Amino acid sequence: MRVRYIKPGQNKRLRILTNNVDALSKLDKSLDTQGFKQVGLLAFIMHFVTAGRAKRVKRDSTRA
Repeated sequence: MRVRYIKPGQNKRLRILTNNVDALSKLDKSLDTQGFKQVGLLAFIMHFVTAGRAKRVKRDSTRA
């Protein structure tokens, strides 16, 4: 089994490869308490691209 986790808003990601369901269950509970979210492959890849970037701030366009 392959399971992927990301931490939204931060540049932290984790991929677990195991065949032990009991160990995966314990890890899943632990990661939930730390704020990680289980995602699919596409969201995991998108996290590489967008995780470290700060959101754009809307600036006032009035110039004197």
